[in-house]
Amino acid sequence: MDFTTLNNTLLNYCSDTLKVQRLLKEYLGAKYVDILYYDKEKSQYVDNINEITIQSKYLNAFSLLGHAVLENKVCFYKDVPHDSKYNKAIDNPFNIELSNQIIYPIFSAEKECIGLFRFSQLPLSFTVEDSTKLSLLLPTFQKILLESKETLGTSKRSNNTKILQTIERAFNRLLESSSNPEIEKLIILGHKNLESLGSYLHSVQIQENKALIKAKMQRLSRKKVAKKKVGGKKVSDKKVFANVLIADDVRINVKILNAMLCNDAIIDQIKHAYDGVETMDIIDRCKTAEEDIHILFLDHHMPGKTGLEIAQELKEKAGKETKIIIVSITNDPEVIASKEYLYDYHIPKPFNKESIQKIMERIRVEHLS
Repeated sequence: MDFTTLNNTLLNYCSDTLKVQRLLKEYLGAKYVDILYYDKEKSQYVDNINEITIQSKYLNAFSLLGHAVLENKVCFYKDVPHDSKYNKAIDNPFNIELSNQIIYPIFSAEKECIGLFRFSQLPLSFTVEDSTKLSLLLPTFQKILLESKETLGTSKRSNNTKILQTIERAFNRLLESSSNPEIEKLIILGHKNLESLGSYLHSVQIQENKALIKAKMQRLSRKKVAKKKVGGKKVSDKKVFANVLIADDVRINVKILNAMLCNDAIIDQIKHAYDGVETMDIIDRCKTAEEDIHILFLDHHMPGKTGLEIAQELKEKAGKETKIIIVSITNDPEVIASKEYLYDYHIPKPFNKESIQKIMERIRVEHLS
C-alpha cells in the first residue's frame, strides 16, 4: 500500500480528529480506530471520540497497549485474544470481536509519550510490511495529537444532536399521519429507543447539570429534615435516600448510567469509579466519612481488580458492615455465571431507561420499604 496520499490528506485535517479518524478507517479498512491523547496532569490516556480513559499506571507489560508504550515501538498483533499479553479491560474495553490490532505509540522530541493510535480489525490483506510503511506517518500522527487536542469531540456531539432531532421530527410526522394502532405502537417504541440512544450519543451533559443542581437542593433540604438511610440505621422520617457508586472503566457507560439515575427520587449522591482499585477506595473512604455506599453498579472487566473480585470481597464483609446492593452491568455475563450469587441484580448493556427504572423499583420495594 502507498500511504503518500493518505499522509497528504491527513495534513490538511490535523485539527479535526473526527475527520482524521474517518479517513484512517476508510483508507486502511480498519473497523475501529482509537486516538488516545496523554493527559500529563491526570496521568491518563483519553479518547474523547470513543469515550475511553486508561490510567497510565495500568499500562504495563501485561497488556498489548502497555507493551507497545514500554517498548516504544510499533506493534502488530495478529491474533489478539490468544496473545499472552492480552488484557481485556485495557485492550478491548468494549468487548468487541477482535482478531488483529496495530498500536503506534507517539513520542515527543523529549521522548515522552504524548499519545497512541490503535487500529483494530484491519483487513486480512494488511501485512507487516504495510504496518512498517505506515510508520512513515508517525510525524503526521504527532502533529495530529498536538494540534487537535483542544477541539476534540465538540463537532461530533453537535452533529449527533442534529441527527437525533431529525429522527424525532420524522417520528412525530409519522405519528400524526398514521391511523394504524400497530404502527403507532412501533413509533412510540421507537421514541423510547431514541431517548436511550440520545443518552449514549450525547453523554447527557444537560442532565448531568440537573443532577448537580438536584444534589445541592437535596443537601440543603436534608439539613432541615431527618432522613432514613439504607443499611439498618434507625428511621426517623418517611423519606429514604441511597448513595450510589457506578464502577466502569468505560466513561461513556458511567455518564449514561449517571444520566438515567440522576432523577431517581431515592438517590442522594452518585459517585464514579473507573477501575477496581478506585472502586474499593471510594467505598472505604465513604464508610470512614459515614456516607456509606448503598447501591453499587459494577462492571466486570476493569483494570486493577475485576468486578468479580470486588463482589467477592464485599460479600465477605457483608456480615460485619453495611450491606451493599450489587448490580452487575457487564456485557459479558458468562464470566460471572458461576458466581451469580454474589450479585443482587443484573442489567445487560447497552442500558435503557426502562431496565434501569425496573431495577430501581425492585430495589425500592425489596430493600427500602
